[in-house]
Amino acid sequence: MQKTDVVIVGGGPAGLYAAYCCGMAGLECVVLESLSLPGGQCAAYYGDRLIYGVPTAVSMKGRDVTAKLVEQALSFPTTSIVYDYRISSLKQINDDLVINDYYVGKFIIFATGAGVMRPSVPNNIVGADRSDGFVKYYCKNINDYAGKNVVVAGGGDSAADCAINLSTVAKNITLIHRRDSLSCTQFKIKTIYDTKNITLLLNTRIQSVAEDNKIVTDNCVIEHVNNIIFCYGFSTEQCVLDGINVFTNGSICVDPDTMQSSVNNIFAVGDVATYNKKKKGLLYGFSEADKAVRTISDILSCQAPSS
Repeated sequence: MQKTDVVIVGGGPAGLYAAYCCGMAGLECVVLESLSLPGGQCAAYYGDRLIYGVPTAVSMKGRDVTAKLVEQALSFPTTSIVYDYRISSLKQINDDLVINDYYVGKFIIFATGAGVMRPSVPNNIVGADRSDGFVKYYCKNINDYAGKNVVVAGGGDSAADCAINLSTVAKNITLIHRRDSLSCTQFKIKTIYDTKNITLLLNTRIQSVAEDNKIVTDNCVIEHVNNIIFCYGFSTEQCVLDGINVFTNGSICVDPDTMQSSVNNIFAVGDVATYNKKKKGLLYGFSEADKAVRTISDILSCQAPSS
């Protein structure tokens, strides 16, 4: 088992800021994130889109906000982040809270947002579930695609952003959409048509991702592909736990003054937390994270033996 002071479930902005607050308070913590990249919805949905109202910046891309939060959180050696980790059980053993019979914390902060995020997998496409790294569901680092031939599947803003950004480093981009027009903004559509190394295939359905790195569609076969990125969005699943379950209809009801749930030492911040006159947004999540960690510090101060 791995013991720590605070276990933070969810690596979105609220969870990452809670980790930073823990570091500032001298608390050891671990962040458990279900995706293979940090940032939750901020990174997955808004990675290449501008977010406004971020302190010290007029606007920032979602991935830049996330990168700063990760840098901030990991500036403390007592903080760690675990990716691709999904929790299934929560138990109380003596004075400790135990997740998946492995992570043991004195306190738990849930920052799971709208739920556990999973890339939407196209079940009707043969080979889309390949696990050898050929199939991707988001672009984590565009430099990984430098000089490569990449297929991007999708017709919305995420797919358009992905294709446009990759075109600056990749050799060729083929953007495939099953409908007769893209659903992204007109500015992005014009950019796609004006970018020489982007080929747009409309009214085209992908049928299979072949083992020899060919993409077979109902209209053509694309050869010599290095990667395919499915930008079909993400689905969310509500967290269901064996043992202690503090969720009600996907949310956790908390005391707005402390962010503590009905179970002692279990807190919730960000979109998953609910209370009277609750408001959602980055700044509210940051404020709630700070409030939760301050409450934890106060509890520990009361428990400390007097000299």
